Amino acid sequence: MEYTNRQILTFQDYMSKVFTYTAIGIGISALIAWFISDNYFLIISKIGYDKFSIVTIAAIVAELGLALFFGAGLNKMEVKTAWICYCAYCACTGLSLSCLLLAYTATSVVMALVMTSVVFASLAVIGHNTKVDVTKFSTLLGVSLIVVIIGSLLNSFVFKSESFSLFLCYISVIIFMGLIIYDTKRLRLYYDACAFNDQMMEKYMIFGAFQLYLDFINLFIRILQIFGKRKD
Repeated sequence: MEYTNRQILTFQDYMSKVFTYTAIGIGISALIAWFISDNYFLIISKIGYDKFSIVTIAAIVAELGLALFFGAGLNKMEVKTAWICYCAYCACTGLSLSCLLLAYTATSVVMALVMTSVVFASLAVIGHNTKVDVTKFSTLLGVSLIVVIIGSLLNSFVFKSESFSLFLCYISVIIFMGLIIYDTKRLRLYYDACAFNDQMMEKYMIFGAFQLYLDFINLFIRILQIFGKRKD
């Protein structure tokens, strides 16, 4: 176990690395989503629609498994393993996102991406600078997210209401805006907890980036669903 002096990696340098890692993850997903959506018909002609659907479902299942493994095993895994989990998750998300991008115009996707980036950056600044103890909102945000997930599942299989789906999207935007502030503020706790341990510091920078990545992607999806124009 290696120890470092807190002066070697300042909090600002730590934050810079976390957001760089977040951008890397978003970049991985964006490149894969763009490549697959741009070559969708060629891919379908090569492997068939059924196989592509199976691969997409497998990617979604893998996302869940990787997220659980990442969160539960972070303290015990090596830095390299943490990077593999993070990059693999981003790759799987890129594959699943490609199906969503196929449904919307390119202009809508770009617009949603720009809107998400502006909102994300603004809220991250607020989260970084706020003096409010955001940890007291963790339960509210967690419960709200679970309620929205349950509501989305019920709407998909039972209600099948477009208006209810849109309502859930608006609620989700509010929740993920709150999570961006919360997760950005929580980065300070990670820094203080492992500032004297190189390996733990690196792993928590990756994990912090992973949490912010999830916030960004989920916010992007909801903004696209609300404001995006579907292809004819």
